[in-house]
Amino acid sequence: MLRDRLLYRLAWEAGRARLRAGAGRGAFTPPPSGPAAALHVTTVARLPAEVLAALAPALDRLRAHGPGHYHYHYPPGTVHLTVQNLDGLDLDGGAGAARLAELRALVGSHPPFQAAVRGLGVSASTVFAQVLAGDATLRALRADLAGFLDRHGVARRRARPLGHANVVRFAGPVTTAFLAELARQRRRDFGSWTVTEVELVRTDRYLSHEGTTVLERIGLGLRGPGPGSGPS
Repeated sequence: MLRDRLLYRLAWEAGRARLRAGAGRGAFTPPPSGPAAALHVTTVARLPAEVLAALAPALDRLRAHGPGHYHYHYPPGTVHLTVQNLDGLDLDGGAGAARLAELRALVGSHPPFQAAVRGLGVSASTVFAQVLAGDATLRALRADLAGFLDRHGVARRRARPLGHANVVRFAGPVTTAFLAELARQRRRDFGSWTVTEVELVRTDRYLSHEGTTVLERIGLGLRGPGPGSGPS
């Protein structure tokens, strides 16, 4: 956890510097959302209601310091931790079914793990909740999924080393007051939960309700899908 905290600190300094450097620029266009933008296949774990409720007052205070700078405020049910992006993985046809079965077994072989939201961070385009895993399970799961992509010849994007869950995307520069309020939320404890399942989804960049299809819900600690799993 100490390593992660140090990396979050570096990410904070880099994100704040980039936002300050862009203070004079105008509005910019964030990624599109909705069914037409549902071009991504990924694995995610959604944040639970109790953690989202703890985050809500902090996000309301941020909104008060810069309402004009919000492009998109993630609805509670869409706030998620990305486990591994799987763009390029073909899940169609018989070969796709075999890959899905392999993926289900791989994810299900990992145990549930504890995750905690400890503060808010910032990048050049987002505010995100800092998600700390309680042990090495998330790192091991990501490594196994990366190996799965390699075995199937899928070029993968470099994974971010830190757990994060985007809560806001910017449409333009932020104010000094906004950054000052964000700094006050950097080390707050917003709660923890046990991650018991991973969702395989086809989605846009926001996990929006209208742009997301859940392909599979995979229970952790199982060799196959958990109760209630399957397409939805």
